[in-house]
Amino acid sequence: MCIGKLSIKFRIYILIIIFFSSINIPLFSSTNSKLNESESKIQLDYLNKIPETEYILGSGDRLLILVSRDYPELTTNINIDGEGTIFLPKLNRIFVEGLTPNELISLLNQAYKEFVKFPDVQVRVINYRPIKVVIKGEVDNPGLHRLNGSFSYEINNFPFSPSLEAQDNKFVTQNKFISDLTPASFVFPTVFDAIQKSGGITEYADISSIEVIRNNSISKGGGKIKTILNFQDLINKGNSKENIRIYDSDVIVVNRSETPNKQDLRKAIQSNLNPMFVDVYVAGRVNNPGKLTISKEGSLKDALDMAGVMGGLKGPVRFIRFNNDGSVDKRKFSFPKNRRRGSYRNPTLKNGDIIILDNTLITSSAAVISEITAPFVGLYSSYGLFKAILD
Repeated sequence: MCIGKLSIKFRIYILIIIFFSSINIPLFSSTNSKLNESESKIQLDYLNKIPETEYILGSGDRLLILVSRDYPELTTNINIDGEGTIFLPKLNRIFVEGLTPNELISLLNQAYKEFVKFPDVQVRVINYRPIKVVIKGEVDNPGLHRLNGSFSYEINNFPFSPSLEAQDNKFVTQNKFISDLTPASFVFPTVFDAIQKSGGITEYADISSIEVIRNNSISKGGGKIKTILNFQDLINKGNSKENIRIYDSDVIVVNRSETPNKQDLRKAIQSNLNPMFVDVYVAGRVNNPGKLTISKEGSLKDALDMAGVMGGLKGPVRFIRFNNDGSVDKRKFSFPKNRRRGSYRNPTLKNGDIIILDNTLITSSAAVISEITAPFVGLYSSYGLFKAILD
């Protein structure tokens, strides 16, 4: 198509583009060009930025301590023992538990002045201890949970594992990147990982107000510090600032909402905060008794349908759930033929729920008690299951 056949407006637009292109004037300019050079640059102080909370050393951490590059014989690769101490050349046994790496550096610089003219101590954590966190509130499995202290990538094509079992003194000192104090590419567990470890949130979780309580460093006054996280911003907008690293002895509290929030629960499943499936147990007059894996949004009737009811859709149903607060929810009702999903007789199931169809001597026998106990070893006690089923 030739230009002569184009509309007048279109021809004018093409001429404007050709004109500005010929004199190298951009049609669209960035607002940043209006800023002064000093305002557009990141200040040098940014390099000195440190986290608001620093890692606190404890038993099980492995440290690499370099006192001075002029005195390599003083370099030490050592674990913090069960009593929180380490053994260093010249200083002998010293207590380091409860210090941050920076606090330890400051103290060692002072201590080594007696033996080294210009100590320049460097401390690296080369193996992080497993961490234990307490998770309270609206999660499927509250309590004390243990997570790896760190995970790591391959470095220089060498697979480095941070697990305590994989490390020994010979292994560590043979790796140049460790002996030269080059830190491994560690990544650390976060609040998201901890909640995920606890089985995810419940439908009553208020994820806009998740509390994290942790130990404060000695140099900052000790005691406890607390912050509030908004996980709605994380799972809805991808705001990773709300997903902070967790430390040993942290307490995470997922507060309770007055009303259930199905939308947040669905988002939690989509984001992998909650598992997509849960394990429940069905016993009694069914074709396939035992543990069933069903959708997180599955109901009691879904589980019975999957298990295959024997002898028609009839008979009493017993439903048992162990709640987060230690109480037991026990229900007995007729078979839920057309009950609304999420209702009293057709509840949405949670991990560990038990369903028994037909209240007969067989379903209450010790044999079935044994069958029910087996899939949930570690979750509930045999006594607790026995009492809940027979009461």
